[in-house]
Amino acid sequence: MSEDFYPELLKIFLSQGNQRVAIIERAIMENDFATLKNEIHSFKSESATFGAMQLHELISRINSLCHQEEKEQAFIEAQAIKESWQLVYSALHQ
Repeated sequence: MSEDFYPELLKIFLSQGNQRVAIIERAIMENDFATLKNEIHSFKSESATFGAMQLHELISRINSLCHQEEKEQAFIEAQAIKESWQLVYSALHQ
């Protein structure tokens, strides 16, 4: 990715990440598996693109659980996303 575009793309990633985390939290509270599955899938590649590998590994695990229809475990593991995202956000938002 071009250095010229990186700051703008990072800004978009941070903004969308905040939105995705909020949607994931709502999906957990409402037991909305379809929304959880959709947001997790989208968030997976985005986190890898920006080098957030611990977040990416967590999301990849949850994505696998979603594809295996392991709903209960996916919801349980998804509860760790907010904390992991906050670490990424703090590190990249400097």
